[in-house]
Amino acid sequence: IASCNWDSNEESDSASTLLEEEFGNGGFNESFRTIMQGTMCVIGRAGKSLERASDALGMGPVPLGGTIGDLDCNIGGTPGSCSESSAVIQYSPAGGSEFQFMALSGTEDIVTLNGARITSSMGSFPLFNEDVCSVGSRVFVFLLPTDT
Repeated sequence: IASCNWDSNEESDSASTLLEEEFGNGGFNESFRTIMQGTMCVIGRAGKSLERASDALGMGPVPLGGTIGDLDCNIGGTPGSCSESSAVIQYSPAGGSEFQFMALSGTEDIVTLNGARITSSMGSFPLFNEDVCSVGSRVFVFLLPTDT
Protein backbone atom coordinates (compact mmCIF):
# COMPACT_ATOMS: atom_id res chain seq x y z
CA ILE A 1 0.00 0.00 0.00
CA ALA A 2 2.78 2.41 0.91
CA SER A 3 4.31 2.19 -2.57
CA CYS A 4 1.06 3.15 -4.35
CA ASN A 5 0.47 6.73 -5.44
CA TRP A 6 -3.02 7.40 -4.08
CA ASP A 7 -4.91 10.54 -5.00
CA SER A 8 -6.04 10.94 -1.39
CA ASN A 9 -5.65 9.53 2.09
CA GLU A 10 -9.26 8.40 1.83
CA GLU A 11 -8.40 6.12 -1.13
CA SER A 12 -5.40 4.70 0.72
CA ASP A 13 -7.47 4.05 3.87
CA SER A 14 -10.24 2.41 1.83
CA ALA A 15 -7.78 0.12 0.04
CA SER A 16 -6.11 -0.80 3.33
CA THR A 17 -9.47 -1.65 4.91
CA LEU A 18 -10.53 -3.83 1.97
CA LEU A 19 -7.20 -5.68 1.88
CA GLU A 20 -7.27 -6.25 5.62
CA GLU A 21 -10.84 -7.62 5.42
CA GLU A 22 -9.83 -10.01 2.64
CA PHE A 23 -6.38 -11.14 3.78
CA GLY A 24 -6.30 -10.41 7.51
CA ASN A 25 -4.03 -8.12 9.50
CA GLY A 26 -0.58 -7.99 7.88
CA GLY A 27 -1.74 -9.87 4.77
CA PHE A 28 -1.82 -13.37 6.26
CA ASN A 29 -5.09 -15.24 5.87
CA GLU A 30 -4.87 -18.16 8.23
CA SER A 31 -8.45 -19.27 7.56
CA PHE A 32 -7.78 -20.43 3.99
CA ARG A 33 -7.00 -24.13 4.27
CA THR A 34 -8.20 -27.22 2.51
CA ILE A 35 -7.30 -30.89 2.47
CA MET A 36 -7.21 -32.88 -0.74
CA GLN A 37 -9.21 -36.03 -0.07
CA GLY A 38 -9.41 -37.66 -3.49
CA THR A 39 -7.28 -37.93 -6.59
CA MET A 40 -8.39 -34.53 -7.87
CA CYS A 41 -9.14 -31.13 -6.30
CA VAL A 42 -10.92 -28.55 -8.49
CA ILE A 43 -10.04 -25.02 -7.38
CA GLY A 44 -12.04 -21.90 -8.18
CA ARG A 45 -14.37 -19.26 -6.81
CA ALA A 46 -17.98 -20.08 -6.01
CA GLY A 47 -20.22 -18.19 -8.40
CA LYS A 48 -23.30 -16.16 -7.53
CA SER A 49 -25.67 -19.09 -8.10
CA LEU A 50 -23.75 -21.31 -5.66
CA GLU A 51 -23.58 -18.48 -3.13
CA ARG A 52 -27.35 -17.89 -3.41
CA ALA A 53 -28.07 -21.61 -3.08
CA SER A 54 -25.87 -21.84 0.02
CA ASP A 55 -27.69 -18.91 1.62
CA ALA A 56 -31.14 -20.23 0.61
CA LEU A 57 -30.38 -23.58 2.23
CA GLY A 58 -29.36 -21.86 5.45
CA MET A 59 -25.70 -22.83 5.07
CA GLY A 60 -24.51 -19.21 5.11
CA PRO A 61 -21.51 -18.01 3.12
CA VAL A 62 -19.42 -20.59 1.28
CA PRO A 63 -16.34 -21.11 3.46
CA LEU A 64 -12.83 -20.48 2.17
CA GLY A 65 -11.27 -23.81 1.23
CA GLY A 66 -14.72 -25.39 1.40
CA THR A 67 -16.52 -27.69 -1.02
CA ILE A 68 -19.75 -26.75 -2.76
CA GLY A 69 -21.29 -28.22 -5.91
CA ASP A 70 -18.56 -29.45 -8.27
CA LEU A 71 -16.05 -27.11 -6.62
CA ASP A 72 -13.66 -28.91 -4.25
CA CYS A 73 -11.88 -25.79 -2.98
CA ASN A 74 -13.52 -22.37 -2.93
CA ILE A 75 -10.81 -19.71 -3.00
CA GLY A 76 -13.19 -16.86 -2.18
CA GLY A 77 -11.94 -13.38 -2.92
CA THR A 78 -13.31 -10.73 -5.20
CA PRO A 79 -16.47 -11.75 -7.12
CA GLY A 80 -15.56 -12.61 -10.70
CA SER A 81 -11.84 -12.94 -9.92
CA CYS A 82 -11.89 -16.40 -11.52
CA SER A 83 -14.28 -19.09 -12.69
CA GLU A 84 -15.61 -21.99 -10.61
CA SER A 85 -13.24 -24.38 -12.37
CA SER A 86 -9.99 -22.43 -12.69
CA ALA A 87 -7.35 -24.99 -11.78
CA VAL A 88 -6.88 -28.51 -10.51
CA ILE A 89 -4.42 -30.34 -8.30
CA GLN A 90 -4.32 -33.99 -9.24
CA TYR A 91 -2.67 -37.02 -7.70
CA SER A 92 -0.84 -38.42 -10.69
CA PRO A 93 2.78 -39.46 -10.09
CA ALA A 94 4.88 -38.07 -12.95
CA GLY A 95 7.82 -35.74 -13.47
CA GLY A 96 9.37 -36.55 -10.10
CA SER A 97 6.25 -35.53 -8.16
CA GLU A 98 3.13 -37.33 -7.00
CA PHE A 99 0.96 -34.25 -7.66
CA GLN A 100 0.30 -32.18 -10.77
CA PHE A 101 -1.05 -28.61 -11.05
CA MET A 102 -2.94 -27.45 -14.10
CA ALA A 103 -4.96 -24.43 -15.22
CA LEU A 104 -8.38 -25.48 -16.54
CA SER A 105 -9.45 -22.40 -18.48
CA GLY A 106 -7.60 -20.85 -21.39
CA THR A 107 -6.44 -17.35 -20.56
CA GLU A 108 -9.63 -16.16 -18.83
CA ASP A 109 -8.34 -16.96 -15.34
CA ILE A 110 -5.03 -15.98 -13.78
CA VAL A 111 -3.29 -19.13 -12.52
CA THR A 112 0.38 -19.16 -11.50
CA LEU A 113 2.94 -21.62 -10.22
CA ASN A 114 5.96 -20.18 -8.40
CA GLY A 115 5.30 -16.77 -9.96
CA ALA A 116 4.96 -17.95 -13.58
CA ARG A 117 1.57 -17.77 -15.27
CA ILE A 118 0.23 -21.05 -16.62
CA THR A 119 -2.68 -21.77 -18.98
CA SER A 120 -4.59 -24.91 -19.91
CA SER A 121 -2.73 -25.18 -23.22
CA MET A 122 0.55 -25.64 -21.30
CA GLY A 123 -0.58 -28.91 -19.71
CA SER A 124 0.18 -29.98 -16.17
CA PHE A 125 3.19 -29.18 -14.02
CA PRO A 126 4.75 -31.24 -11.23
CA LEU A 127 3.81 -29.82 -7.85
CA PHE A 128 6.26 -30.04 -4.96
CA ASN A 129 6.05 -29.30 -1.25
CA GLU A 130 6.04 -25.53 -0.57
CA ASP A 131 5.40 -24.52 -4.19
CA VAL A 132 3.59 -21.18 -4.35
CA CYS A 133 0.39 -21.24 -6.40
CA SER A 134 -2.22 -18.64 -7.21
CA VAL A 135 -5.73 -18.98 -8.54
CA GLY A 136 -7.68 -15.79 -9.13
CA SER A 137 -7.06 -13.45 -6.20
CA ARG A 138 -5.82 -16.16 -3.82
CA VAL A 139 -2.16 -17.07 -3.32
CA PHE A 140 -1.40 -20.24 -1.39
CA VAL A 141 1.40 -22.67 -0.58
CA PHE A 142 1.03 -26.35 -1.46
CA LEU A 143 2.06 -28.41 1.56
CA LEU A 144 2.55 -32.13 1.85
CA PRO A 145 2.09 -33.79 5.23
CA THR A 146 5.24 -34.47 7.18
CA ASP A 147 6.00 -38.08 8.02
CA THR A 148 5.39 -38.92 11.65
